[in-house]
Amino acid sequence: MQEQENAFITQQANDWLVKLETHALSEEDEARFIAWLTSDERHGEAFQKAEETWQLMQRSAAETNMAAQSEFPQVATVEIQNKKGWPAWPAIAASLVLVLFSSLWWESLYFSAQSDYLTSTGERQVIELSDGSVLTLNTDSAVTIDFTAEVRQVDLLKGEIHIQVAPDRARPLSIEAGDLKATALGTAFIVKRDNKLGPLVVVTEHQVKVQSIAEPKKETVLQEGQEVTLLEGRQTFTVVEQVDVERSRAWLSGNYIFNNATLEEVLDEVDRYIGAKIILRDKQLAKLKVSGILDLDSPRESLKDLRTPLGINITEVTPLLIFVEKGSE
Repeated sequence: MQEQENAFITQQANDWLVKLETHALSEEDEARFIAWLTSDERHGEAFQKAEETWQLMQRSAAETNMAAQSEFPQVATVEIQNKKGWPAWPAIAASLVLVLFSSLWWESLYFSAQSDYLTSTGERQVIELSDGSVLTLNTDSAVTIDFTAEVRQVDLLKGEIHIQVAPDRARPLSIEAGDLKATALGTAFIVKRDNKLGPLVVVTEHQVKVQSIAEPKKETVLQEGQEVTLLEGRQTFTVVEQVDVERSRAWLSGNYIFNNATLEEVLDEVDRYIGAKIILRDKQLAKLKVSGILDLDSPRESLKDLRTPLGINITEVTPLLIFVEKGSE
């Protein structure tokens, strides 16, 4: 009976972890998860074991990718997050891992196999390409490079990149992200694929032409300091917006600058660098307006700096789970 109960708890823990990692939790799910996690000490232990198994799988995929990238010597890697070691637990049965983690595991392996350059959560890479262009990958990003005598193309498979383009009028450099294509008419720009609305482009220097791959006639030319998003579902562009270039490119130097943003927006952005699920237990805090600068080289510690000025509690339940709630009066 005890073995059956423990097996059931392990099954529940793995189910919750898959939902967390695939961002499949609704607000109702979050409430049920918190209730489950705090109702029994064994639940927390089982969830931590599931986390550690998943982290081992992620490290294995990352090591596979690093071995492949050893063929590309011109890479400067910057570790953003200091990852703490956790004690090893007995392995979960192979069949259980296969059932519960296959989608996440194969996604990691897919990007490792398909990309020329890949960053894990809490990492960025600075790469000098063969034409002299400088490509910077932000956290959890992947690209392929296709440079020939006729074309220069970068495919952004996931994440966010900044590119400083070396001039070559015979071979304009373009970046594709989903249905969006951005062609350099100047020097430098940012492309982000994992935007909620669709892929976006921010021009940090000179000009960039953006167009829909599905409908090439839909195009626009952006000037320095302008941003646009392609709404992939409708193959239309949002209204061009003026943005603060220094704020947009602050991640290149390891900073996240926010001004009058909601706490929910800030936590969503920080989550990209921590890789943990951050749950706002008090939903009234979500729209709280905040301004400041966070250090992306130490995102977990920097996040804690918000506690006193905002009057909130930030609790790291496990390495993959953080609770944020209103502090005591």
